[in-house]
Amino acid sequence: MNRTRNDHNTATGTRLDPAVLEFAGVGFVRSDRLILDNITWSLPQRGIGAILGPNGSGKSTLLRMAAGYVWPTRGHCYFNGRQLGTFPVSDLRKQIAIVEPTPIVPMATDMTTLDVICSGLLGKLTVAYDRLSPEQYRHATHTADLVGLKHHLRQPYDTLSTGEKMRAMLARGLIISPQLLILDECTNGLDIASREAYLATIRRISQSPDRPAILAVTHYPEELPQTLEHILLLTAQGSMQAAGDPQSVMTDENFSAAFNWPVNIRYHNGRYISEAQGDGWTIK
Repeated sequence: MNRTRNDHNTATGTRLDPAVLEFAGVGFVRSDRLILDNITWSLPQRGIGAILGPNGSGKSTLLRMAAGYVWPTRGHCYFNGRQLGTFPVSDLRKQIAIVEPTPIVPMATDMTTLDVICSGLLGKLTVAYDRLSPEQYRHATHTADLVGLKHHLRQPYDTLSTGEKMRAMLARGLIISPQLLILDECTNGLDIASREAYLATIRRISQSPDRPAILAVTHYPEELPQTLEHILLLTAQGSMQAAGDPQSVMTDENFSAAFNWPVNIRYHNGRYISEAQGDGWTIK
């Protein structure tokens, strides 16, 4: 029987809409090593959130957990109020899109940008063996326009720049109209201009009234969407340093503790900027 997260408004007795994603007391152990320790955090429907933390803090493990690839050792993970592990994973993955800079399996080399975007509809790495409808192609064209690739549809995907490829993968995720869009360190390898084009694209998507919930995962405050609303900051030990709105989480004290390094956080023109002190490490 499916378990549902039952939250109620105590004043009216009515049930509240469940969060799109919720971690409730989550812990994870691998090879006797504690990766995550008592993580409790949620992302509301159509919310814009981020998970930050140093290398080894468990960010990727939380993503794999959210997508149903691993299960908590302790606690529970919920999607739309339903406990993961109590319903088919195939149902979950139809509603989640994960965008990452380097797919584990590369796309077929003869694909155009349009082919790559359309492959998201099929859940495959090629469109060679399927026939798509005119309506599906129109939807793909609209999605390409949303990420600024409308004029690159017939271009071989392999000839796109790194930034253009990243936006093509973003369109591939968006084309299924997911309820949750996960962005896994998507600015890795991008130059300054490509990074800003990508972040501007995310801002445009997040301002749409029919947007999905968006969860960005990164090490760097500079790569956070300007429309960010909810943050989970992890420590190197896989515990929670802070969680909440950007103003309460994005402080010198929180980041210095999370990264075990002197870090200054400042806010400028709608963006957060981190400055790590160069004398924070010495050879012993």
